[in-house]
Amino acid sequence: MRVPRPTCLRLAPTLPAFLQRPLGRCIVLRTSLHYLAPHGGLSGAVLWAEPTEGDVERMLAVTVAIAGVAGRRVALIDTRAVGRVDPFTFRALARYTREHDASISRRITRVAIVHAQDVPGAVAAGFARVVPFSVPIEVFADTTDALRWLGRDDDGPLLAEVEALSVRARAQPATVRDLAPLLETEPRSTLASAASALGVSRRTLQRLLGEEGTSFRRELNATRVRVAQRLLLESGETVSRVAIEVGCSSPQQLAALFRRVTGESPTAWRARAPRT
Repeated sequence: MRVPRPTCLRLAPTLPAFLQRPLGRCIVLRTSLHYLAPHGGLSGAVLWAEPTEGDVERMLAVTVAIAGVAGRRVALIDTRAVGRVDPFTFRALARYTREHDASISRRITRVAIVHAQDVPGAVAAGFARVVPFSVPIEVFADTTDALRWLGRDDDGPLLAEVEALSVRARAQPATVRDLAPLLETEPRSTLASAASALGVSRRTLQRLLGEEGTSFRRELNATRVRVAQRLLLESGETVSRVAIEVGCSSPQQLAALFRRVTGESPTAWRARAPRT
């Protein structure tokens, strides 16, 4: 979806693109934005709405990618816009933190959690008390205080940009936000089937996407490339089979989409992409 062009950070066009090279980049997901500062000394995330278990899986994939980048850093997690955290999401985050505490502590020296003064904020603040960490962790009501405690006062401009990007992403209509995960689950979707699944008319969906500076075809093509990238990395399927799986009419169509998004063919991308 259309978002302001970053100046401190480069906006990754797709999640796989961010996972490959997160340094100095950011990625907007359905209920979160993640970033790694160009200098590598600060990473962070802004969370909003009501993250689901599926959202958590995507967040954790980003966390793993950032953790794989050399260098120690501090982290800032902004949860002020979270509307609700269900027990399943909380448990998934807690489980991941416990399982990966050792690897996190090798990379992260301090963690600051910024929370709102409400019930979800209390849950976010309590997370640090319930789940043990091997690194110092503090909670704050203000990002300025959090940056100061992290020793990253000079990253104020970068954080201001991150906040502006997250505000813009949160302003998207729910229908637009929900389209991406729907298409990832059903990359063969048509405009009619997607609109029906989202509970709106085709005309309404087209209008909402147009207001966001995009279109159903553009979002569908981008999603097909993301799903194809995942299949190329996680399976031994041929490019022809992957093309069928993501709803392309031929390997040539998938190749054309791939070059448009990544600048290279599926075969070249698969040969170069790191295995996780």
